[in-house]
Amino acid sequence: MADVGPMTRKPGSRYAFAAAVCLVVVGGGAYLYLYDGQAKPAEVQVPEAAKRAVAAAKQAVPDDEPPVLSSIMIDQARELVGEARRLAAAGDFAGAEIALKKAEQAAPGVEETAQARRAITDLNTPQGQLAAQLDRARSALDIGDNTTAEQAIAQAERLNAPAPAIDELRAKLQTAQRKDSRKDDHIASLLAEMRTAAARHDFATANRALNEAARIDIQNRDVLKARDELNREQDSVQAPAKN
Repeated sequence: MADVGPMTRKPGSRYAFAAAVCLVVVGGGAYLYLYDGQAKPAEVQVPEAAKRAVAAAKQAVPDDEPPVLSSIMIDQARELVGEARRLAAAGDFAGAEIALKKAEQAAPGVEETAQARRAITDLNTPQGQLAAQLDRARSALDIGDNTTAEQAIAQAERLNAPAPAIDELRAKLQTAQRKDSRKDDHIASLLAEMRTAAARHDFATANRALNEAARIDIQNRDVLKARDELNREQDSVQAPAKN
């Protein structure tokens, strides 16, 4: 029997090892191929999943989330709200509604706009208009605007204001008118004194009388006209003296 030593077994071992390596390579390649085939669909699905996540995130945001408003937007809305209130106070409720809509467009969700709308809605009723006219008459009397006070009282009467409220305002208006009448008489007396003094070229006395009349009512039209008249008189007297 021939001796079989280590050297005679080496070629068979090498063939077995090579076959095992081939199996590993082929198997690994097949695994990589299959893995690659499975990975590609997963990679294609990732953008779709991302899109669905973004859409879900958007839907999770409440639709009633208040918008972020700048100070410029809020200031513009406030200006329009003020205009709406002024128009409503003057009885122009259609114009007030237009101004309110513009305010809502300029700055949606501002509470001042909502408050103004409620107030104007209350005002646009017979009771609200009556209260507005009575307040208008009182305010006008407080600042001495008898013309506006009389107009407001007349409007309140047309709205069937209670007699006690009208009687009270009428009494105040008559008191103010008598006071104005005395004031006008005093101004007329002072202006007559001014003209008499100016006629004799006593401009010191003329200016004193005119200044006193101006202290009573500086915006009085007769006082303003008298001031121009006295200036022309003084200029006409002083001009020849310069020549």
